[in-house]
Amino acid sequence: DFDDIAKKERPRKPRKCEPESKVKDEIKKAFKDEAPRMWWYMPVQGPEGEHGIPDFVGCCPVRITQDMVGQDFPMFFSVEAKADDGSVSPAQKNCIKNIREARGIAWIVRGVSGVRDLREKLRALLHASR
Repeated sequence: DFDDIAKKERPRKPRKCEPESKVKDEIKKAFKDEAPRMWWYMPVQGPEGEHGIPDFVGCCPVRITQDMVGQDFPMFFSVEAKADDGSVSPAQKNCIKNIREARGIAWIVRGVSGVRDLREKLRALLHASR
């Protein structure tokens, strides 16, 4: 009987890694801890939105060159969060490529362990601008 087949639960595979939502939560904590002056948001994902936009986009203040000493300039950045085994879609790859070509920063963070690397990058970027 078809209804009986449809109602049977498939056995679930045990997760080998943290879900992407856990990675996103850790990224939010890293932003709060490491870069409180940074502005960021999470674009709404859905059928009406642009495909490939990273999970986080924002601006952080960066101080550059001797001619501009004392001035802060915005640096556009984006972060795409992935579970350890998550893959970047072709649309996401294209968006990241476009951001980098425009001289913005586009990071891909894989797993909760990747957030440690993000924290180091944020510290280096923001320490240089102090």
